[in-house]
Amino acid sequence: MRRPALNAVRCGLLAGPIALAFASGGFFPHAHVIAAIAAWALLGVAVLTTPVLTTPVLRLMRPAAIALTALAALTGWTALAAGWAPAPGPAREALALALLYFPALAAGVLAWREQDAARWIEPTLTGGIVVVIGYGLAGRLLPSVVHLAAAARAGGRLDQPLTYWNATGALAAIGLVLGARLAGDETRARSTRVAAAAAAAPLGLGLYLTFSRGALAAFGCGIVILVLFQPRWQQLRAAAITVEGAVIAGIVAAPFGAVRALTPAHRTAEGLVVLAGLAGAAALGALLQRASCRAEHERTIRCGLLPWPGRSRGAAVTLAAVLALAPYVAAIAAERSGTSERDTAFGATNARLTTVGSNRLDYWEVALNTAGDHPLKGSGAGSFASIWLRERPIDERVRNAHSLWLETLAELGLAGLALLLVVVGAVGLAGRRGLRDDRARAAGPAAGALVWALHAGLDWDWQVPALTLVAITLACALLAAPPTTATPIQG
Repeated sequence: MRRPALNAVRCGLLAGPIALAFASGGFFPHAHVIAAIAAWALLGVAVLTTPVLTTPVLRLMRPAAIALTALAALTGWTALAAGWAPAPGPAREALALALLYFPALAAGVLAWREQDAARWIEPTLTGGIVVVIGYGLAGRLLPSVVHLAAAARAGGRLDQPLTYWNATGALAAIGLVLGARLAGDETRARSTRVAAAAAAAPLGLGLYLTFSRGALAAFGCGIVILVLFQPRWQQLRAAAITVEGAVIAGIVAAPFGAVRALTPAHRTAEGLVVLAGLAGAAALGALLQRASCRAEHERTIRCGLLPWPGRSRGAAVTLAAVLALAPYVAAIAAERSGTSERDTAFGATNARLTTVGSNRLDYWEVALNTAGDHPLKGSGAGSFASIWLRERPIDERVRNAHSLWLETLAELGLAGLALLLVVVGAVGLAGRRGLRDDRARAAGPAAGALVWALHAGLDWDWQVPALTLVAITLACALLAAPPTTATPIQG
């Protein structure tokens, strides 16, 4: 019964974020509660079927033990911080999220210790993300078949089914990076690699239609980091095919307002045209990857490690750093120039991608000022919305600081931020170990988790379980794997 039980836990963990995506991303409290109950049940099954107390397991899973201990402590600290929060409702929601993420991480660490099972994480998550993004696209490409409500607040941007465009963009960005890794992984079946390359078209179209500048920057950084993590010709070609498919899909949709911005005229006709173009872009990606796989097998193109001269590697690292820092620089530049969110092109328009208007710096300054007033313990779990109403410099109502790190500092103080950083640091340590021991296994989860971490610094991803649980599952793939005796790849 052990293996079927563990397989049930794995299926539950993989299906959870996809199911929550169709429940408004899991944002609302009732979804938190149901998901937390399910996560604790999965953890219970995992504990009963895994020898968690044996010394070898604990020794091999040292980063996992650190991450779990820190996340448990963060959950306890959140419960304490609810006691001095100004409003009980948001405090309960913050605690419910912590009570969801801890068992999900713990169950995943126990369930994914077998490498053969962990290999299913990347293709399953990628396929699930394609389903989620594809459903949102269907409401635009086939409006007479799939009827989705258009939120006025989104301004035509792709927000369904998560109901928030930036979260949808981040999810598509993670899917694109995972798909690029699958396409470039020569240890995978050719059919899997070809399908992953084809998936770049719908995922790229979904990313474009969100008009999420932060998600685009995170994707760009993630794809560069992926090649740095897995510096092989196969991976570089797959990354190029992925980017090409995503760009072509966006170009196909750009001229059609009914698809891009949900304008009322000619919806069915324009949707069919873009659908045909999307199918062509997916087919092109599949053909290119298929040809690449065949050439690799016949050894008619270069395979193996990239010849990384110092300047090339340095240029790639610099590009990744620029893309990671670009949203923060843009926010500061917008503040210095006096450009606010109201001055930026609203909604689904290409002009939005060329502007830097944002109110994020205002949110971050209030969060930092709050942290200065309550440096150690913070202002209380879930308290940012109340603090913002009192301290806001602009007439706008927001619930979150649009940065996980700064919101944690403001609400839970230095103690809470330190615990969160320990969790992230333990995952990073496990990722570094995984890249040292077996880059082919660790590169995808490490790059995908990094995309989430970058975007979480710009938005309220923590409050969207459908997105954060994907990152937690990728973290589990890194934390759960024991050291291997594989020969490290140099370069």
